Amino acid sequence: MKFLTDENISKLILNRLREFGFDVKDIKEDKNYGMDDLSIMDIAKSEGRIILTHDKDFGQILKSPYPKYKGIIILRCRNQNPINVMSVLEKLLFSKFRDLITESIIVASETRITVYRTNV
Repeated sequence: MKFLTDENISKLILNRLREFGFDVKDIKEDKNYGMDDLSIMDIAKSEGRIILTHDKDFGQILKSPYPKYKGIIILRCRNQNPINVMSVLEKLLFSKFRDLITESIIVASETRITVYRTNV
């Protein structure tokens, strides 16, 4: 699984994902600060990456005719501590929901995982 992390994703999460063996490209490491959501989606689409973000604006894709994307994970945790966020993300990545990540928008929090299948 390949990820593109939005600039609001902690370095701790990037490092942990890489420790698990995931291919992670980070907006901050590429010095693309302030990049708009559509540009981020274009990068993710062209490289076959799943977007990882805290930005609920990516959920607007549900209402738009944007071309297919690999997947989007929106982390909506009450406790934004990177350790807590990583715990939520690990539960998603190593659960029955893992197979649903591709071509879905997934909203994950401490108490819920919601999957929107929009590209099928």
